[in-house]
Amino acid sequence: MSDHRDESAKKARIAGHTILENEYDFSVMCEYPPHFVHEDIWHELCMRWNTDEWQKKSERGKSNRKKADSDDVISRHTGGSMGYDEHRIILVKIIMFINFSTCFFNTYYINHTYVFFVGTDIGSATHF
Repeated sequence: MSDHRDESAKKARIAGHTILENEYDFSVMCEYPPHFVHEDIWHELCMRWNTDEWQKKSERGKSNRKKADSDDVISRHTGGSMGYDEHRIILVKIIMFINFSTCFFNTYYINHTYVFFVGTDIGSATHF
């Protein structure tokens, strides 16, 4: 979204408005929608971004993204999500303990199917 705000600010500057670099004047920019954003939607977004509430939230977000821990490492603030490498490591550990039949039965288990393949019903199975 910041690319769209930058594009809008650039259009406003070209039209003769004074908007400082890396800053936004949404009251002016609402008249200069970026490419592929409908004018009505852009106007609505700019009006929302121009509120004190949003400005405070934006400043809090900027501040949080710049915070560092005791080791001077900037926090990722991912809200609990994991990166690809973390997912890969966890999946490799899980896959080492799962075979095809376990995966199949945990995904598509129906008692009579399980009995057919394994010879006992799911309720008495101990490896689930």
